[in-house]
Amino acid sequence: MRQVCMLGLLALAAACGSEPFEAPGGRPGRWVLVDLVHTQLQNPLEHRLTRGDYAYQGVHGYARLFDHLAAHGYPWTATRTLRLSDSLLEGFSVLFINLLHEGADDFTQDEIDAIHRFVARGGGLFVVADHSNVYRHAERINRVLVPMGMEVRYLTALDSPAHSVAGSAWILIDNLAAHPTNEGVALISFQTGGVLGTDAGTAFLSEDGFGDLWDEANEDGFYGNWRFDGDEAVEPRGADLPVVAATEYGEGRVFVVGDQNVYGDVWLHFADNFAHATNAFEWLAGGPEVAPPLRERPVDGLDLAVELTRAGFALGQGASDRYYGLYHHLNRHHGVTARATTRLDVMRDALMIPTPREAYDAAAVEAVQAYLRAGRRVILLLDVSMLTAPAVALLRQLAPDFSFEMAGQPADLSGEPRAVAARFAAVPRLQGRRPVTVGPPGRLDFNPEALARLQVGARISDEGDGDEAFVVLDVTSSWGLPLFAAGGRDLARVAPVEAGELVIFLQDGLLRSRTLGRKESEPPPPGGEAAAELLYGLLDYLRTPVAF
Repeated sequence: MRQVCMLGLLALAAACGSEPFEAPGGRPGRWVLVDLVHTQLQNPLEHRLTRGDYAYQGVHGYARLFDHLAAHGYPWTATRTLRLSDSLLEGFSVLFINLLHEGADDFTQDEIDAIHRFVARGGGLFVVADHSNVYRHAERINRVLVPMGMEVRYLTALDSPAHSVAGSAWILIDNLAAHPTNEGVALISFQTGGVLGTDAGTAFLSEDGFGDLWDEANEDGFYGNWRFDGDEAVEPRGADLPVVAATEYGEGRVFVVGDQNVYGDVWLHFADNFAHATNAFEWLAGGPEVAPPLRERPVDGLDLAVELTRAGFALGQGASDRYYGLYHHLNRHHGVTARATTRLDVMRDALMIPTPREAYDAAAVEAVQAYLRAGRRVILLLDVSMLTAPAVALLRQLAPDFSFEMAGQPADLSGEPRAVAARFAAVPRLQGRRPVTVGPPGRLDFNPEALARLQVGARISDEGDGDEAFVVLDVTSSWGLPLFAAGGRDLARVAPVEAGELVIFLQDGLLRSRTLGRKESEPPPPGGEAAAELLYGLLDYLRTPVAF
């Protein structure tokens, strides 16, 4: 009778159009239930990183992760109105509870008991937490977690510059325990997360890290004062502070991660976050059923590797000359999966190299050249007015015959790389934006109509919104073929190298944060939208076959 009543309730909710719940069994696989009763933040039903949408919840939604799950044997559904119970959880492998918030219903004791029984009988519980008690989540989820040997502490996880992408809260986590959730994982990254209280930690801060105590007078951000105040009893520090934990409970398993953005669409493919997330789902569901593991299954669309470490983690930095704007715009294109990767030896469909700030050794150069020998594309992002010595050295390795002209005069690329880089600090430029051309016609005919309407220029200052804040460098090249030009000046050129293609941007100021935008939750500055469209045009091109 209880099952009949449940089915009747589901049919009524579906008829009203308010309840997306689908009982498991209709499709094969390990089913995942997303709880939308107690939180709707970033949920994968409604929130997806996409072009033109800069709402915070949208850009950090979990759509990419859950798309991958569904495509590889982990179908999922969600409940908005149906309370967690033994009958509702029947048939599911994993219950996913995202960051809770005070605007949604709290758990009843019956629901907490049902969660505990679900896990004890063999289910998996995936919990997303965050820093301190933001949204009042910790005080709610701790009622579920404490009986299982875990809790969310009222602390923000901070670390030293050597273990951060930007600031002290966008941290790099490489202090990892031997655990199935860390298989194939060397580095994960938070965008301001929290510290857990447990003996079951699997990822930890560095020896320089500490937990910054929540100042309860700060109800807006639920932060502390962003510094260690000297009392380790209140603000613990050191390499044993867990930020991720995994434990067994009865016959089942529990996984808790201390950051709401770590697996969101913007940050999912940063470092090894994606492998970490998919490992967690497999472990919670009882381990991999078939090879390869989820982390190695094909991703959606063009699989684009974007080199992370030799650019100084600039893909995660919003400073004017860095590439955070580029990185989140890459993943706004739904035909592309852009991975900010530390691994050049794992070959993807194409490789993008932001201007390096560290040298490429022989093994790294060989890995890049392997892409070209395999008939794939390598995209080298340079701005000839902001060259670095490592960029000059890499350019010589990949395209020794490359040359360009400044205001019609040949540029001297000879000499020691550091001296060459310094030589072009004052490249002549044209004020304002210029119309884009794609060429040559017929050879690179992928979407020229849309791009021909654009006028682009790199933003050169943080002041002013008019054309005077944008420039096109007065540079041209005869190397290869033109890919993009603006006002008769070359933006990017392309040439066959080995069996593949090498694309060289001469003016990647168009693709830096000052032009594309500093934050994922804000649009580009006026005029920068055209640069974003140019980037999407580049991605459209990269999705076409190599045709030289």
